[in-house]
Amino acid sequence: MTYETVNIRTQDSVTITSYYITAPSPRATILVLHGIADCKEHFYPMAKRLVAMGCNVALVDLRAHGKSGGKYCTFGYYEKDDMQRLITEIGKRDSVHPIGIYGVSLGGAVALQTLGIDPRLKFGIIESTFNEFEKVSVEYGKRFFGFRSPWLAHHINTKSGVIAKFPPEEVRPVESARKITCPMLMIHGDADTRIPIAFGQDNFAALGSKEKEFYIVRGAGHDNLKSVAGEKFYETIGQFLEKQMSSVKNNNP
Repeated sequence: MTYETVNIRTQDSVTITSYYITAPSPRATILVLHGIADCKEHFYPMAKRLVAMGCNVALVDLRAHGKSGGKYCTFGYYEKDDMQRLITEIGKRDSVHPIGIYGVSLGGAVALQTLGIDPRLKFGIIESTFNEFEKVSVEYGKRFFGFRSPWLAHHINTKSGVIAKFPPEEVRPVESARKITCPMLMIHGDADTRIPIAFGQDNFAALGSKEKEFYIVRGAGHDNLKSVAGEKFYETIGQFLEKQMSSVKNNNP
């Protein structure tokens, strides 16, 4: 794939690194955001698929991940502003075609919060993400400690917020969803034990978009949607992207 490294500097002087991959005949550009404790390199196979579909792709390392700087992840609180700066930089390379965003898990939460404040994003694909940080913290607490404790989750979140200098209670992708009006595709496995599908359904119900689709991958957990769904996973994304790219073409003869 043909690419260049694109770095931006955030308001709090953190360097965010991305790989901008160009398609031979692009009709859209899409930012791809990874999950917690992951990095952009994980999405090389997906990038190849998206390029083949006609998309330029920006694979992003979120702050405190991969080659990007920063000590702390804030689950979208600062990351949404980071993405706005990156959108500006990516827009300098292609100002003709629509820009969208595709986020997985943590990346999905960041994507929703970015979509809620940046009208330059014309579509979104959200995979397996949460509705409120406080609620998903309880679920992850059960995974680590063996039991659900809203009190313990809140206590840990409060301490984390002090350390990382952000208000965890304000990280609520479901509230961002209410402000989104562009076309949206949401994907979730109905056997997800890390982020229950009910959280994704809350986000979907809150969306202000007239054009929205919720694709349930039956029997899939949090990390195995592609392997469970097989080619249908990519076909669903491809059909959604084709509709968005064709819509732009029809509106701009």
